[in-house]
Amino acid sequence: MALSLFLVLPLMGALIGWGTNMLAIRSLFRPVNPFRIPLTSWSFQGLIPKRKQELAASVGYLVEKELVNWRDLLQKIDNSSLEKEILASVDGFTREWLKGKLPRLMPRRLSEALQGYFTGAIVEAFQDKLPETMDRLARKAEEEVDIRSLVEEKVGGMTLDGLEELVFSVAKQELKQIEYLGAIIGLLIGAAQALVVYLWSMP
Repeated sequence: MALSLFLVLPLMGALIGWGTNMLAIRSLFRPVNPFRIPLTSWSFQGLIPKRKQELAASVGYLVEKELVNWRDLLQKIDNSSLEKEILASVDGFTREWLKGKLPRLMPRRLSEALQGYFTGAIVEAFQDKLPETMDRLARKAEEEVDIRSLVEEKVGGMTLDGLEELVFSVAKQELKQIEYLGAIIGLLIGAAQALVVYLWSMP
């Protein structure tokens, strides 16, 4: 009697704890559509399907305010390196454009000298205005590109299957640990119950 008591109750507790946690995790996404409980006015729906848009708005707010914003992005950009690349592109484009515009019968040395002169002048003028232009473009991007709305739109546009796959791909191991933890807690509770019953039944 005592052996079966200490075997059955802990196993039942472990099974109930594991099943309860597994059901709780699955209920984050299931059922997708509201399920009405028969003979009642109550309905049940998975947490994420029910509050998908609120979740998308919260994620967008979190990303913009706590994770990524335009100030952070602009600080990560190496302006000196970017300016060098832009000026090199302007130099190459200007030389090619002048090469096609100058008369072909012009002496080669003169043609190259004119290309060098005008290209240098254009690059120099562009270089003087480049920092101001980049700052203006950065401000324009910050005004017109709303990171929060962009993230909210992307998350809100994901399918429920896609969201579920994303969550389980990131936290699969941790969710499994929650299930096992439920089994362990249920096992301990079952063992405690068995001990109480055993002590209570003693003469």
